Amino acid sequence: MQIAQRHYSHGSHVIPCRAESPGSVPYIIGGRRMYVLGVASGALAPLGEEHLRGLMGGVWAHPLRLADGVLVAIEDAASVASPASEAAFEDRPDGVTWAWRSGNLALGRDDSVAADAPVLTLRLSVTNESADQWRGMVRLVARLRFTGAWFAGLHAGNAQYTVHNGVVSGTDDANIGWGLACGSPVVPADVALIAAGVATDAVFGYALDLAPGEQFTLTWQLAGGHSGGAAAAEALLGTRYAPIVTDGSPQIVADDEGLTRDVAIAQANLVLLSAEYAGVGAHFLGGLPEFPNLFGCDTAYSVPGALIAGHGATMRAALLTLTRYARAGCGRVPHEIVPGGRVFHPGNVQETPQHAIACWDFVRWSGDLAFLREVYPVCREGMAELLPAIAGLPFPIGDGMVERFGMGPRKLDSAAYAAAGFRALGDMAAALGDAEADAHHAQAIRIAAALERDWWIAGAEQYGDSMHLNGTLQHDGHWTQVVPLQLGITSPERATRVLDNLVDNYVNEWGLVHTQLREERVWTLPTGLLALAAFAHGKSDLGLQLTRNIAVTAQHGTPGTFKELIPQGMCFIQLWSAAIYMQLVVEGILGIRPLAHLHTVVVTPSIPAGIGDLTMRGLQIGEHTVDVEISGTTMHLIHRSGPCALAVRGAAGAQVVEIGERVVVAA
Repeated sequence: MQIAQRHYSHGSHVIPCRAESPGSVPYIIGGRRMYVLGVASGALAPLGEEHLRGLMGGVWAHPLRLADGVLVAIEDAASVASPASEAAFEDRPDGVTWAWRSGNLALGRDDSVAADAPVLTLRLSVTNESADQWRGMVRLVARLRFTGAWFAGLHAGNAQYTVHNGVVSGTDDANIGWGLACGSPVVPADVALIAAGVATDAVFGYALDLAPGEQFTLTWQLAGGHSGGAAAAEALLGTRYAPIVTDGSPQIVADDEGLTRDVAIAQANLVLLSAEYAGVGAHFLGGLPEFPNLFGCDTAYSVPGALIAGHGATMRAALLTLTRYARAGCGRVPHEIVPGGRVFHPGNVQETPQHAIACWDFVRWSGDLAFLREVYPVCREGMAELLPAIAGLPFPIGDGMVERFGMGPRKLDSAAYAAAGFRALGDMAAALGDAEADAHHAQAIRIAAALERDWWIAGAEQYGDSMHLNGTLQHDGHWTQVVPLQLGITSPERATRVLDNLVDNYVNEWGLVHTQLREERVWTLPTGLLALAAFAHGKSDLGLQLTRNIAVTAQHGTPGTFKELIPQGMCFIQLWSAAIYMQLVVEGILGIRPLAHLHTVVVTPSIPAGIGDLTMRGLQIGEHTVDVEISGTTMHLIHRSGPCALAVRGAAGAQVVEIGERVVVAA
């Protein structure tokens, strides 16, 4: 089907698809237990280049892939296929819609996935807009194929399909429990099972006899899971389509319409990437189509943004899952857990301190001390016992965030994360009244001081990217120059120099390049970290520009999704992109840094010039709900609810804000 028009809509927000061939651009629909990836033309096009090549799209109920997709075709009374014309496609957070013509017929198709069940629903309408009776057939073709997720250790055997009362059920003889069912309450005129290579086409034919102006409607579903075909069949047409419930997603309305729109889109992206599959539990998918996995570093970078967007329960579960694996791995936090629960990558060295930072981020936003008591012993083992054991201090040995050959064994980002990890460990210990808090904080200070002493390249205004065992620095110009700055490890006297050097030598029109002069591609993650550093050091206009650059990815390729690269590239929807955008708005622009376990919030805004008025309602800080308003030159905080008064520290001094009270926090 040739797509003539395509756009994304979310409430009042509309984004046109700018691609030259919008029909070839992928789309996503999904819930917590299933997602579907396809292309707007409706063709069963292969997606995925690196893992299951060509099979990363389709219908997934992890760790099981059910189908390549579903086609719709129209035949006239002589069984001649009727071509499509005037086709339009709409992406939405809750589904996708096609509208097209086939001769004198007007057709509409709407696909959606249940919020909390592995069920795809297709709703079809066919309207006769001619002055004559129309007879023919509409055919739905579901290309069914059982496939195990990449490196899940599951391999398909021989699929067995049966037809009963117009419903197709399927099982796989090599995997007890794999099952699917598809069909509709309208019994088709015929159902055929046709071999299509290694797949099987289930072809449903529905006879049409439409008077002028008459409309035929059909609801058709595909259900799958891990309890057999009979259980999947029972799920058909019995699924409720309630929206995914979050812990409370704040609403932003700003004079800056782009900011209002992009916050809404980022929140919708985080819903689409929320998942709960057997063997892994609740978590966030790293990115699609290639990385539907639970990642250590991706999750760590996404904690503040996910909690701001109201996904505390999902993030809590994800962090506890990573903690459980780390407990079994001597404190080492895995990099990548594939669907089904197997560990593909046991973890780069920076992931262990990143996890400690992430757990502390969760506590300072949620105030959840029960969570802290569970994760602290594992974080302590990883930081205080594992890191010294594998490398010695002050600088760990091993791969970090930059996965490139030829570097020294010690990496700049890993050294900085070690310092910040011990700082977070000390904060955790202090919150629990652990006597080791001072020792952990002292260790953080020692590592930070050693980093400043041993990694700085005099006259170059930058750090070495890696260090050899003899202490020799190697400079390759990688983006990780920003990490010490963003973490607050850089000494105050160097912070401005590092930031200026990055802006002058590492930033292009889209953001922070991967490697100076050698790899000009721009990832959303490094650009987001630079934006956080810019806001923290008073360069709010720079921070806002970089923040906008992350959001501009939703205007390219698949409209309405935050990509992995800027302006587009690699995964077309990426977890840390949407999450860091949320963090940039709340912790960057608004400067809100909570200590929820102490019923305290620190407010140090970095408001860019010309951003105008802004209102955020329903921000959750632990058990408290607050609103934030920027009007003119004044920023107010309103304490809407909570178990007690809220302590606020910031530019306006220290205040105790009672429930219902409105105070000035910055001017």
